[in-house]
Amino acid sequence: MHRFVDALPKDLAYAIELQEPRYLTLTYAKLLAAYNLSHVFTTAPGMPPLLEQARLVPTSPEIIVHVVDSTGQGATRRAAFAPFDQIRERNISTRREIVRLLTAFKGVPAYVLVHNEAEGSAPITILALARMLTAGTASEMTA
Repeated sequence: MHRFVDALPKDLAYAIELQEPRYLTLTYAKLLAAYNLSHVFTTAPGMPPLLEQARLVPTSPEIIVHVVDSTGQGATRRAAFAPFDQIRERNISTRREIVRLLTAFKGVPAYVLVHNEAEGSAPITILALARMLTAGTASEMTA
């Protein structure tokens, strides 16, 4: 991976998303630090909780959270959740975990990308997360 990253244009910022927990290693963390890369925190099936990912990869120039269907049934959920106009399966524990991660890294630029398959409506999930962050607590569960 070092050769690949080293060959990338130097004037852009890069982030890496792993979906195999076995690669969340000290070697990976050193790669990120050496090239000033961001780790993409993901809710992909089989990945450790977000705060555990932060423990394993302690430095990142920005926080990027990729909220996907954690069940691995994206296509099925996409069909069942359409037209994505309401929350179909609220995941309060994931919402709280995202808020805890963002709160732990307060002051670090953060981006949260949400798929409709996560809860049924990405915009409503984002609104709920924004309300939780604004309230300053991971316990508010409106929306």
